[in-house]
Amino acid sequence: MPAALRLVFLVASIVAVCLPSAIPTNGSGEDKQNDIHQVVVDVIVTDTNNQPVKGLREQDFQIFEGNTLQQIRFFEAHEHQSATGTPKPPALPENTFSNAGASEIGPVNVILLDQMTTSLEDQKLAKQELVAYLEQKPPESRFAIFTYRRNRDTFCIACDGLRMLQGITGDKDLLIRALEDREARLETPKLMPLIGWAREDTSMHALAEIGNFLRELPGRKQLLWLSDNFDASPVADSGDIWFPPKFKGWQEVDPLSKVQTLHLASSRLSMARVAVYPIDLNGRSKQIESKRLCEKLPPFLGFELYTESQEDNMYYECKGAEGIRVDSMAARSGGQAFHNRGGIREEIAQAVAEGQNYYTLSYSPAKSKFDGKLRTIRIGISRKEYRVRFRQRYFADDPSTVFRPGTEASPDIILPGSSISTPWKVGRVFGLDRSGPGEPIAVGMRYGGPELDGVVFEAHVTPTGKPMKATESQMSKLGNYESFRDERAERAVMSLTKEEQRTQHHGQTLLSSLPPADEVYMQPLLIDYSIAASQLELATTADGKYIAHLEMAVLAFDERGKKVTGINDTITFTVPPAQFQLVQASGYRLQQSIDVPERAFVLRIALRDVSRNKVGSVEIPIWAISNPHKRRRLEIPDPVL
Repeated sequence: MPAALRLVFLVASIVAVCLPSAIPTNGSGEDKQNDIHQVVVDVIVTDTNNQPVKGLREQDFQIFEGNTLQQIRFFEAHEHQSATGTPKPPALPENTFSNAGASEIGPVNVILLDQMTTSLEDQKLAKQELVAYLEQKPPESRFAIFTYRRNRDTFCIACDGLRMLQGITGDKDLLIRALEDREARLETPKLMPLIGWAREDTSMHALAEIGNFLRELPGRKQLLWLSDNFDASPVADSGDIWFPPKFKGWQEVDPLSKVQTLHLASSRLSMARVAVYPIDLNGRSKQIESKRLCEKLPPFLGFELYTESQEDNMYYECKGAEGIRVDSMAARSGGQAFHNRGGIREEIAQAVAEGQNYYTLSYSPAKSKFDGKLRTIRIGISRKEYRVRFRQRYFADDPSTVFRPGTEASPDIILPGSSISTPWKVGRVFGLDRSGPGEPIAVGMRYGGPELDGVVFEAHVTPTGKPMKATESQMSKLGNYESFRDERAERAVMSLTKEEQRTQHHGQTLLSSLPPADEVYMQPLLIDYSIAASQLELATTADGKYIAHLEMAVLAFDERGKKVTGINDTITFTVPPAQFQLVQASGYRLQQSIDVPERAFVLRIALRDVSRNKVGSVEIPIWAISNPHKRRRLEIPDPVL
């Protein structure tokens, strides 16, 4: 048994909760059982008073692709069941966390606080309204919170503007605390400069990453996008139908290509079944002019199109010729736009409610080939007085390529002859890489993902001493984790000469080596697990003893969702027949120790019953762990711009 792992008996009782089943397929996915390409469409039906219509049947709907009537292969009605009378979970002792009841919460809603082009005044308004809503939110609703803004601490202009403030949870206290965290501070809008005419400031990269984050979760999701100046429209345009660009597949992704990033974001959001709900914080217009920075035009051109930006005298603030039609963008995704500045929390409530009452239909199109072309969808309904909303278009992409590693909108950096077997990303926001625990326990280890309760447990986390400088052996291991690896790569790229930076290999920057990681302090933690024995499957030996097999994993992530360290242990223990009844009644207690770098922002802990292949997981913000040994951090104020 590893030195860091101990087993003792615990007198406790925990109730097991089963995970709900998922629907058969996502978006434009594959039906693996029948090997048939299927398209899944979620439909909102409302009456003349804009209230959800319930009780409809499959025969009440018709679905068309183009002008061709399709056969409905799957139909399901989703109706909200009131959570009145739901008992409040018991308060846990300090530094104790549990995944009990994790599967009992409802649909997923994603809040995107857009700080890239939103004024400080409207950012403050958005946070105030969000906190007011979350204080009274339905207990069954769950959210993840992202912010999107320009970052000063990375060389990667086209990526890394997205931050997850809080992963998926129904805990309103965690959600409100995330909005009050320093990472959610108000941020002066920072527009990205255009280099020539080829580059545009766009939120498309962030939207593509959100689609990637949500891809494995079942059901319809709502993306609540709060901004006062939307600079991207993540839905396919009619021009892609009449003048379709040549589709070359996803072997390579150019992060500076507007066509490719729109295609990627649109496909990922539709496959993940995400409906977009833009919440216009200024409430003035249904069409918003896009803002971005452009280089100054030479004076000899003889005309002036732009007003000068205060951010940089080398650039002008220029506006899109047409702007974003916010209502059209929302409708094409199956959502709707809101423009009432005085009713933001009511608009949030309406968007959340639509994720609780809808119908799911799927069909297999006659054109089953994944050709990357844009296709249109139309829904007919038997009652003409009812209104329907659904995603109206999709790209016929193969999901395995759209979500393939390497399609992220950020540059690869590779080391020729490196021991790293797969390319890794600079500026990736979240997602597991090969340094984490392997399948199947990895399903519970996704940063920000929903907690699982296949195995219900409590975890008591105790800081056991003062942070100490990492040893040489620890630094050697930490250097291969995503957070440190990407940091080392950024430093290496910045130190390259202009000639070396021009050395490219299929769009990837080649590095001969990486500098060592900067010295860090490590915080020792002891994790004490309490597990109800009755939920474990025990094998019986020939002499009548009982055997249990458990896998335990811990991953720590930094504030950008990059892994900083982790451990993975497997334990097999035997229970004599004479102690079986006692253990079944009292439960098990396991202990695991880990040293965590101070940059850790979140802990993700998972347990797996190997015999049943059931996984339980819980996500713990580092700030939620009371730590008398924590060193004070020096906060450097942002420079005055």
